[in-house]
Amino acid sequence: MIRSSRATALLAASLCLAFGLVLAGCAPSALSHHEAYIWQRQWTPAVVAAVSLQQSVFAGWRVLGLQVIGSQKIDVRPDLAALASSARPVRLVVRIEGARGPLAVPELMDRLSPLIDEWRGAGLELSGIEIDHDCATAALDDYASWLRELRGTLAPALKLSITALPSWLDSAALEQVLAAVDDSVLQVHAVQRPDRALFDAASARAWTLAYAARTAHPFALALPAYGVRVDTDAQGRVRAVDAEADIERSSASGRDCAPSRAKSQGSCASWPTLGPSISADTCGSGCRWRATGAAGAGPRWLR
Repeated sequence: MIRSSRATALLAASLCLAFGLVLAGCAPSALSHHEAYIWQRQWTPAVVAAVSLQQSVFAGWRVLGLQVIGSQKIDVRPDLAALASSARPVRLVVRIEGARGPLAVPELMDRLSPLIDEWRGAGLELSGIEIDHDCATAALDDYASWLRELRGTLAPALKLSITALPSWLDSAALEQVLAAVDDSVLQVHAVQRPDRALFDAASARAWTLAYAARTAHPFALALPAYGVRVDTDAQGRVRAVDAEADIERSSASGRDCAPSRAKSQGSCASWPTLGPSISADTCGSGCRWRATGAAGAGPRWLR
């Protein structure tokens, strides 16, 4: 079973550093379009060592810097010296919990602006801000307005990106959301059904094609380097999903759900057939994936 904990694990969410590469059997190499999420609330020596070891593999970091839970704003204290030493551009990721109603932009900026100054003052090449918010599909109109306000508040030199969910493809408001930001990251892993894998290649391919047809901006694909435990009720409905947390909500009967390396390897060869606007490089063991879109714009693979 692969379990992730922000407090103790080297890998969490989409972080793919030394440990993830070893598990996948990848040899580190310089890849111009690979970035990694570092989704850690506690920067242990193992995390710092992984950043140092893998700085030649990834072109940039997307680092959890602020978590918003209702009215509570939790600063994450990454090792800024370690990030600066890696000499890689960094995006500060803001995780906003809940499906509706992000906090007001001025309230967010009251906390975000000092963080931007602190990270820059530590010598980081801060390339942008990323909002990770699992907005309800029905609320995307309001989310687009919120993003436009945030984009107008941030300095023009800072790119604004978001993580996007495949479920948003069902909304006519998706174009408004994507037009409000500079680029985006499509999450192509999800717990769709308890009996399905965390990453389904056919679904990911379909989502990518549909998403590419809806956005005019570059985008990346987020691939999982973690596992979850899915618990269901007597009717087979998802009751709880445990991942990246210290508190377990699932029962002993929960099912472990993790990416299949074999399926990733097998599906990788089919990506070059996606169409003229999307092509994929060799992916070997399934963890070093890269893609370029129309006019060299995306998607890229994020692990």
